[in-house]
Amino acid sequence: MQKRRSVKAAAEEGGQRVMWHAVAAALSAWEDGVVSSTEVVDLTAITSLGWPPFLGGGPLGYVDEEGMVTCARAMRNLEIPVPGSLNRDTCPFRNPPGESRLL
Repeated sequence: MQKRRSVKAAAEEGGQRVMWHAVAAALSAWEDGVVSSTEVVDLTAITSLGWPPFLGGGPLGYVDEEGMVTCARAMRNLEIPVPGSLNRDTCPFRNPPGESRLL
């Protein structure tokens, strides 16, 4: 007999899946040159998609704060394709030291 998951657990996993798919889409848009800067991606995610600003200031800011390895691992655990930029040694859109990502 298969064990049933609680509604709360299913909702939490669903929320994680939506968030990581949004991160993957934001990374792909930036990698493909669809947007001119990381700030445009993050601002668009906040104003148009409802990304919570307290999560890194946007999806790319979230990756920058959490770290690429952590984000790639979370995506792989949920079987979400990992964008190419998360397979690098350094964050390709990280701001130089002293520069804020805040809008």
